[in-house]
Amino acid sequence: MTRPLRAALAAAALLLIIPGIALGRHATSTLHARYLVVIVMDGYRPDYMALAPMHNLHALMASGMTYTRAWVGQLETETPTGHATIATGVYPRKHGVIGFVWKDPTLQNITWMPTDTRLINAGDMENLIEGGGVPTLSDLLHSQNPAAKSVAISGEKFYAVDAMGTGADYIVYGDSYGKNYGWIAPVSIGRHIAPARAHLSNLKIHSAADPLTEDRFVARIALRMVATVRPRMLLLNLPGADIEGHRSGGVTAPVAIHNVDTNVDHILYQITSTYRHLGIYNQTLFVVTADHGMLPNGHIVPRQAMYNTVRATGAPLLEMDFLSTAGYVFLRNPSDAPRVASAVVAKHFRWVEGALYKVSVPGGFAFRVEPQTAKQLGPSLTRAYLDLADTFASATSPDVVFPYAEDTLGEIVKGYGPHWGTHGGLSWRVQHIPLIMSGPGVRRGTSYFPAKLADIAPTIERLMGFPIPKGVDGVVLGDALTHPASGDVAHERAVAASRSADVDALKAHSIAQHALVLDNQ
Repeated sequence: MTRPLRAALAAAALLLIIPGIALGRHATSTLHARYLVVIVMDGYRPDYMALAPMHNLHALMASGMTYTRAWVGQLETETPTGHATIATGVYPRKHGVIGFVWKDPTLQNITWMPTDTRLINAGDMENLIEGGGVPTLSDLLHSQNPAAKSVAISGEKFYAVDAMGTGADYIVYGDSYGKNYGWIAPVSIGRHIAPARAHLSNLKIHSAADPLTEDRFVARIALRMVATVRPRMLLLNLPGADIEGHRSGGVTAPVAIHNVDTNVDHILYQITSTYRHLGIYNQTLFVVTADHGMLPNGHIVPRQAMYNTVRATGAPLLEMDFLSTAGYVFLRNPSDAPRVASAVVAKHFRWVEGALYKVSVPGGFAFRVEPQTAKQLGPSLTRAYLDLADTFASATSPDVVFPYAEDTLGEIVKGYGPHWGTHGGLSWRVQHIPLIMSGPGVRRGTSYFPAKLADIAPTIERLMGFPIPKGVDGVVLGDALTHPASGDVAHERAVAASRSADVDALKAHSIAQHALVLDNQ
């Protein structure tokens, strides 16, 4: 445990613990949820839910609160970044997991830590997250009850489960091996080794990884760990929707997403049935969400020409990443950012909406908009883009951000069908996510409040009776609580107008580009 984390935990312990939350739709012997199940459907868009009858998901929605305008609310819209935010309630500029790549300003180099299993097993990403000074959900659980167990599980996405499971007792993912990668076996990360009595090695699957198999694998490991250690926190990443979205575009393959949906809904049935059988369902808070959305390959930016334009500026480079749904440039000299931004904007590359560049400000960093970009986007969309970019503005973040039009990618994937997909940027369909909460202390209903990933941790902490750490960026979702604590609703209302303006701008931009019929609530 890092020194900043110890200090944060000590501070959290001194906070006033809000009086107990009144019982919601569950009959329970405690004032707070005793157990937690978080299910992150990786890369899942809310409109996927209409592609199959998901009876078990809708049962959770009917018994709890559904946020129809939930969004990531930060950059980047990438898996490790989103899961770190879910675990902490802070933006990337604090927890440090910027995306799949970021820079070390001291060494003047680039790290790909999230995909480096050596660094992951050494605990580097967990140390980075905890070094941000805000305890994770698992850390808070252990500060309240050292004997309680927290378990985090994924399929192939070790960087997702390690981020969300920072501080957990057991962190497990599925590693593929053998001829043609025909086996999937459970592997523990670093010191978070699953207990021998769980016999996880018996659960390896003789099958090549695919979206449905990956999600089923997660469910098998989860049910075994629940039976073995009865975790107070079960944190699951289901990678199936993301895998399918990358290889088919997601919305462009409704039959494939239908199969993913049906599979996920059966997994929900397995988990909720198990918790009922164990007699702990009514004591359990269920949270179902996603880490980001997904866009199909409607357009491809002229990536090579953009690379050449940046190089032609003569600005010393660390890295350029134009492959996702936005472009990012890391510079050796941050002062070069304005001229690099202007050089690319001056070329009027198709599907590139403009540029934002990072500057130093008192106490940290912030993004500014390139002048021509501001004229093109207009004030509302400019403000939304800047608000998103500022969530990862730090010494390690990119120096220049190039927003792309929606359904625009930076890569061509050879060997795939006519469609494929990706994420990573600012547009609405990678920002829009599902968010459902059900359990003790949760109201029934639908909310139009634009809840963010950063709100999930503080809301869980309130519902589980934990002190909310100082420094969280999210707010407690007071409108989800049967009896919100003093100040919860006020804090929510204080950010509602600015968040709603950003969401409305992003949605309006999506409608203007695609003539899509979206819910304007």
